[in-house]
Amino acid sequence: MNDERKTVEELIVRYELEPTLRDVYVEGEFDAFLLRWFFHDSDMQNVCVYEIGTVEISHDLLAEARATNNNKGRVIALAHKLQQALGDECRQVTFVVDKDFDHLLQHNPSTRLLLITDYSCMEMYLFNQWQLEKFCTLVLQATILSIPRLLKQMGTILQELYLLRFNNIKNSLGYEWMSFIRCCELRARQEIIFNKEDFLVKYLHKNRAIARKVEVLSFIDFCRPQLASDHRMNANGHDFFELLEWLSKQLKPSCFRNSEAFRRAFLGCLETSRIRGEPLFSKLLQWHADGLA
Repeated sequence: MNDERKTVEELIVRYELEPTLRDVYVEGEFDAFLLRWFFHDSDMQNVCVYEIGTVEISHDLLAEARATNNNKGRVIALAHKLQQALGDECRQVTFVVDKDFDHLLQHNPSTRLLLITDYSCMEMYLFNQWQLEKFCTLVLQATILSIPRLLKQMGTILQELYLLRFNNIKNSLGYEWMSFIRCCELRARQEIIFNKEDFLVKYLHKNRAIARKVEVLSFIDFCRPQLASDHRMNANGHDFFELLEWLSKQLKPSCFRNSEAFRRAFLGCLETSRIRGEPLFSKLLQWHADGLA
């Protein structure tokens, strides 16, 4: 509720009066849970992580920061405002947002208080061999899978979906996204087949844009060479989780009661020692150390 949210003015006073505070603001629930566990497991219990929904961000503030009206834009707007109000020496607060399409858009929203994920989003820190091996072995108990092969197959699928999403954003089309799972098939419990042509047709029909099919394909072909070689840069976190949940159901149909149970089980396989060396998390550790100095 709005009356439960902090105002920007209240936050400015909070950080002016409390120099020992260590707060982090993020876009949403997943980011908050991951970072809370990271700080806890790193013996940094004095750090508090808040979702941006706990702060009242006005349209004027978004306009002032030239930020979009979504959770990422709200985090960016608040970061700009607090840096402006508190100065470059502020150590009480920092902000984390997803990279999303910024590398393709050649957009750098960073300020000194604002940190950007190293990959497209926070979920992609879990897109790696050790995370999937632990999940498939301990949770799914599906040891027959070749994890490197699985990563390559999933990365290729996620990249195609990412390009479609980018087309929507870059060209301001306003297309409604849809699930791609019905266009996926698991063969011999080893190979994921994604019928991208079928999905594209369904997606365009849903948005009454089938006449633009050639235009969409042309844009995707133009953008493909601009993608990073690392699949973690070219993926949407929701697509990753949806694809992995679908695969889990193919291997263990009754393993999860719902999507929330799947997400919690997968996140529970995280080992913070594995991500501590990633640039974002190294910066967070250094931010905390600087604050104690």
